[in-house]
Amino acid sequence: MALWVRTSAKPSRAFFYIAIDLGVPIVTPLRTQTQITMLSTAVGFKPVARTHRICAARRPAGARTLAPLRAASSSNLKSAEAMGAIAFSHIMLTILDSHEFLSEGSKSAVTTAAALAQKDQGKVTVLIIEEPGTTAKDPAKQLETLQWHLKDKGCTDFQVLQRATTQPASVMVGDVADEVAADMVVVSSEAIHAKYVDANQLAEFVSCPLLVLP
Repeated sequence: MALWVRTSAKPSRAFFYIAIDLGVPIVTPLRTQTQITMLSTAVGFKPVARTHRICAARRPAGARTLAPLRAASSSNLKSAEAMGAIAFSHIMLTILDSHEFLSEGSKSAVTTAAALAQKDQGKVTVLIIEEPGTTAKDPAKQLETLQWHLKDKGCTDFQVLQRATTQPASVMVGDVADEVAADMVVVSSEAIHAKYVDANQLAEFVSCPLLVLP
């Protein structure tokens, strides 16, 4: 696992990246080394030396480059373990998918969101964003498919929101996450590769931890 920090235009704010073996980033605003250590310990990974960069999206003009953090000391890790793991009680699953039966990336996101919610006895809010290129031919069938997959994974405490937008979807993801008070946002990297959302904008507008799945 590699730890990275990219500072934003505001000196008091930073974005924290975790890269694990599968290349899955978690992006969250953190300000101290102790908080970084706590989160990395909570998700079950120990910091090691730098391996590779994980943010492949376009970087805005003038943005600062990524800088590696030094591995946390064993004493800090023990302190984080003593304070307990961080729990996520409200997961927001973001779907931008035109497939009625869901793409493999969306299925992976559904599975992960359901597992995270069950781990901490939380709930899931599914946000289906409809914009050019992401609207299913049969939205009712897609909704039925989503509900089936969530229930199949043991998740019964969930709600579904369907939103159409003409503005950048990344902004809507952040707005809805704040609206429902989500403490974790899950999205498939397929949406980033297809340019439905922008990774840098997600990091800017989503104020809670963000999990992007390959």
